[in-house]
Amino acid sequence: MEENGTRRTQEVVSEASAVATSVISYVEARAALARMRAGGRIDARGLRTSRRYLDDLWLDLLSVPSDDQLLADAADLADDYSLRGYDAVQLAAAASLRKAGEVTFACWDVELRSAAAELGLTPT
Repeated sequence: MEENGTRRTQEVVSEASAVATSVISYVEARAALARMRAGGRIDARGLRTSRRYLDDLWLDLLSVPSDDQLLADAADLADDYSLRGYDAVQLAAAASLRKAGEVTFACWDVELRSAAAELGLTPT
């Protein structure tokens, strides 16, 4: 789906050595597709095609599991930056990857980008 930041995300992903996301991203993506279908932005065929594309894409992603520590970190981030729950989980997942090297955080939500930058993540 073409949205704000789609092209920039595609550029960053094509240059990345690895692409990772929180395991909840799959649920978030499926929910977004369902809402697009309910709102008339895509038809039934588009929904099926998009789900297949998501399933194929998901196989190429590293997913960060949501264990107790990650969720505790996310709760702290939600408190510290007044983030929504899933946004805090995404940020905690990205922050957990910093020990592996530089992390570019692809996000266009202003508050979430700001929190990512304060944590030392490179926003796109």
